[in-house]
Amino acid sequence: MLIDLGGLAEAGDKYPAVLGVAQGLGYDAIFPSNADVRRCPELFSVAAGKGLWAAGDCLHPAEGEPPIRICTVGGVRVAFMHVAGTSVPPESPTEMARALAPVVGGARDASDVVVGVARLGLSLDKELLQQEGVAGRLDLLIEVNGGVSLPEPEMAGSCMILLPPHSGTSVGEITITLEAGTPRIAHRVHPVTDRGPLDEGVRQALMAFLRSRRRTSPETPPRPEAQRGYASANKCAECHKPEALAWAESGHAKAAETLRAEGRFTPECLACHSEYYRRTGQSADLAPGEDGVQCATCHGDGLLHSATGSRNRVLLHTSERDCAAIAMTRTIVRTSTTRGISAGSCTATHRVGHRQCQAEAPSGTGESTVRDSRMRGTASLSVLGGGGGRPLRGAEGHLASGPRN
Repeated sequence: MLIDLGGLAEAGDKYPAVLGVAQGLGYDAIFPSNADVRRCPELFSVAAGKGLWAAGDCLHPAEGEPPIRICTVGGVRVAFMHVAGTSVPPESPTEMARALAPVVGGARDASDVVVGVARLGLSLDKELLQQEGVAGRLDLLIEVNGGVSLPEPEMAGSCMILLPPHSGTSVGEITITLEAGTPRIAHRVHPVTDRGPLDEGVRQALMAFLRSRRRTSPETPPRPEAQRGYASANKCAECHKPEALAWAESGHAKAAETLRAEGRFTPECLACHSEYYRRTGQSADLAPGEDGVQCATCHGDGLLHSATGSRNRVLLHTSERDCAAIAMTRTIVRTSTTRGISAGSCTATHRVGHRQCQAEAPSGTGESTVRDSRMRGTASLSVLGGGGGRPLRGAEGHLASGPRN
């Protein structure tokens, strides 16, 4: 199961590539967030075209969207359903139960185990699971909007409630065993690291996508420096000559040039390799000293500092901890002063030597599916929660957040 795609594709045109990766890895059920559907209104048809089942909202089903999916795994029939709760404000538990009862009843009759994915919050989950027509019919509910993952599953009557791992840092594995027709559920969490075997099929698919997005020429003439939102390295060099000379010989100064030389001049790569692109969302032929990872990338935009000379208007020293803090706070959202880098991107890039930025992915990610455990009567499910993070390593470096206008 893959829960949420928002950490992989912040723009609608990326969803076909993301869903293609999910298809190649053999996902059985995809539960898109409301934000995913807004970004890509044709998401369900794109998924269907790739043979994937994307779950709609059982409470408010759209025409043509099947409310449940049943998979047979290890001799166990598992029904999946999505309780997204898309209405604002949300209905009462009684109203939700009234709408949900026919769907849950049909799932119960057609399967051995009923698994739901909800976005209601723990307290509302527990109220819903006590309502007539729903009580006793779900075996497992995975709550996406429950906050921090629970150290231990909670029970609401006979239904187990789990919170999935977030940000792609781990994969949850659920093993369901039927004992005299009664499901027994066990849950384990496996960490996902930057090391491990790679999935060549995923790498090839993502590289093909990136090749289709290469830019062969700048989009626009360079903006005047006053309209870029930061002081360039050339401006900084007026007062900081030794530092500017050292920067000019560094990999940071050549970061954008490297992309051109390696055929990786794409929006996804420019988001880290070019301060100009990060701030403006555009590429341009810039003068020497004006492109690449600039002083402003680590020290702040420098506008007030360069105008007043005030030392408290700029970040003077940046340790590895500082870099991590900058990365965590300067997210891809326009603020009054900056258009920043994605959380953890600096430290992650330096730590693994661009491994994540070369579209590599572990074959272990492919186990995030419902899979046959080779033991009849036992179903093993793996749950990967995206949220706002990194659902598929290897996809993350190129399909994660980039500049937005």
